[in-house]
Amino acid sequence: MAEPRWISPAAFPVLSRDAVHVWRGMLDLPAPSVARSAGLLSPEEQARASRFHFARDRRRFILAHGMLRSVVGAYLATAPSALRFERHPRGKPALIAAAGARRLCFNLSHSGELALLAVADDRDVGVDVERIRPLGDAGGISERHFAASERDRLRAAPADRTAEVFFTYWTRKEAVLKATGDGLLSPLEELDVSGVPPGCPGPLVVSDRAGLSHRLVVIDLRPAAGYAGALAAEGEGWQLACWRWDDERKEGLGPPRGPHG
Repeated sequence: MAEPRWISPAAFPVLSRDAVHVWRGMLDLPAPSVARSAGLLSPEEQARASRFHFARDRRRFILAHGMLRSVVGAYLATAPSALRFERHPRGKPALIAAAGARRLCFNLSHSGELALLAVADDRDVGVDVERIRPLGDAGGISERHFAASERDRLRAAPADRTAEVFFTYWTRKEAVLKATGDGLLSPLEELDVSGVPPGCPGPLVVSDRAGLSHRLVVIDLRPAAGYAGALAAEGEGWQLACWRWDDERKEGLGPPRGPHG
C-alpha cells in the first residue's frame, strides 16, 4: 500500500461504514480563523483555552477543537456549536447522541502546528501525531515504555533516524491505546508495535485492562515533513481516506460546502 495522499476535497466527503477518514489541519492559521473557531467552542472548551499561558498554545487548542466540531458537525449535518461531548471513564471523548442516532466515532491529536482527526462510522479509532524532535533521553524513555523488540530496533537505527524511529513507535502505541480507550493507563511496554510494516496496514490483536480483546489495524501516517503519525481502527477491510482541512483555502477554517450546505 502506498503512503496515504492528503487530498483537499472539492465537496465534503461522504463517510461510508467501511471507511475511515483522517483529516489534517494546520494550526498556524491567522487571527480571523482563530476567532471563527473560538465561536464554535462550548463554554467549557473556551475556559480550557483561556487557561493556556502562551498565546501559541491557546491558538492551537482553539483551532484543533474548532476543526473537530466543524468536521463532525458536517458529517452529522448538525451545527458545530450544537454538538455535545462526554468523556468515558478513562478520558476518551465521545458524542452525546440521541437514542438510535448514528454512532460516529472520532479521535483528535495535535502536536506543534498540526492536528489529525480520525472519524469512522460505528468503528473505534485512535490517532496520534508527534513533531519529530531530538530527545535527550530517548534511550531511557524506551527502556521504561518500549517492548524488547522495539528497544532493539531503536538501538539498531542510524543516529540520524533515531528520533524518527522513536516517534514512529510512540505514535503507533498511542493510537492503539486511544482506539481501545485505555489511554496511558495501560503499560506501554506491554504493547509491541514493532511488527507493523512501514507504510502498510498491520493487523494487531490487543487486550485491554478489562481483559477484552480488540482486533485492530494500524497504519503509519506521514502528515507533513517533520511529523510522525499513526492511525489504529477497529476491524479489518476498511478503506482509508486522508483529507486536508483548509490548509490551502483562502476562506480559512470554514468547512468545504457539502450535501448539507
